[in-house]
Amino acid sequence: LITQRHKRGFAVVLDTDTGDYTAVPGLGRPGQVLQAQGEQLVVACGSGALQLHELQLPGGRRIGVADFLQRQPVPLG
Repeated sequence: LITQRHKRGFAVVLDTDTGDYTAVPGLGRPGQVLQAQGEQLVVACGSGALQLHELQLPGGRRIGVADFLQRQPVPLG
């Protein structure tokens, strides 16, 4: 999974072969952050939501959600 910071937030590119996310129930606008605390980062999709497990910033290494959220707080909404 790769995230990129933009003026309006983050863009997320999912790698379907690595299992970096899990489909979960959720309601919201696609791209809306529903939960960002501890080891939980949940983002709304067109149908349901995705719970992200690992992220990778451009030029960086993969890190778990808890480490990512400690370094880079993500606002809800």
